[in-house]
Amino acid sequence: MADHPSQEATQVPSSEGETRQRPKPPTVNYLMRDPLYELEKPYMTTFDTTELGGQDTNYKFTEHNINAQSADHIQNVFDLEINGFQFLQHTTLLSHSDFECDLSIVSRYYPDVVELVKAVRPQVSHVHILSHTRRDASISKDLVVPNRLYQPVTNAHAGGCLNFPASFWDPR
Repeated sequence: MADHPSQEATQVPSSEGETRQRPKPPTVNYLMRDPLYELEKPYMTTFDTTELGGQDTNYKFTEHNINAQSADHIQNVFDLEINGFQFLQHTTLLSHSDFECDLSIVSRYYPDVVELVKAVRPQVSHVHILSHTRRDASISKDLVVPNRLYQPVTNAHAGGCLNFPASFWDPR
């Protein structure tokens, strides 16, 4: 099985008599309904539990096929105020390798993002970037660096930040 189930493919004959790859439909993993969760809540730790003799997680997932489609032709339909996200076209001066360095991301890309948001939303007086997470499908699971570098998410989830500052709610 591939590291990412949605990257598996099946062999199909083409009209020219050749065999070609047909990608497996994309999937999302949902938390399984398991009797275990009647006794203990689902959890995942963000620290090493080997010394405690515990598990890092008790998550159990079930895979569901999804109908993923490109939104390229309807990008202008989505609005931050209505949908909670919005597509923006922007060209950055940073190179691909600049995104491998957290310091470069924070010192050079964050100001770029703040400028873009303020240009698109002129009524915004303050933009606060909580955090960023780098994800790379080409890395193996043993090269994941917690809180720095991850594989793409394959589980249904609500976006969040482990280090969300309580000061965010302070009056400005």
